[in-house]
Amino acid sequence: MGPAGRAAWTLLRLEVGEACVDDLWGADGVEPDDFTSADPDPLVRHEADLLQHLHAAHSEQVRQLCALLGDRSGLVCSRGPATPVALDRFGLRVRFTDEADRPFDARFDFPEPVRNVSELRYAMHALFDAAAS
Repeated sequence: MGPAGRAAWTLLRLEVGEACVDDLWGADGVEPDDFTSADPDPLVRHEADLLQHLHAAHSEQVRQLCALLGDRSGLVCSRGPATPVALDRFGLRVRFTDEADRPFDARFDFPEPVRNVSELRYAMHALFDAAAS
């Protein structure tokens, strides 16, 4: 029991009336039924560990992804580190620094969504190979 004999915790129920996704590409509404029935991203439980691994063990390969940025590659490939900041079934987001020391995020989509960590390995190799060629 908490102070004054009150329960130390409370169970809440979330009823979704409306939802909106706001990301690098803009904002869009999501139907509550679609939100409720959506499967969680298969990488969500591993995201933090995978991002730390990419940063610690593959930082140079992550940095080389800047070669895939087209016109912007010249602005960031010669600058500081590249930090992996988000990972999901669809791709990887990396934070680069531009010529004015301003950070910006770039999204690198996988050829197709991954269903597990094993498929992620192949998707990451495909990104790294594309950047190296």
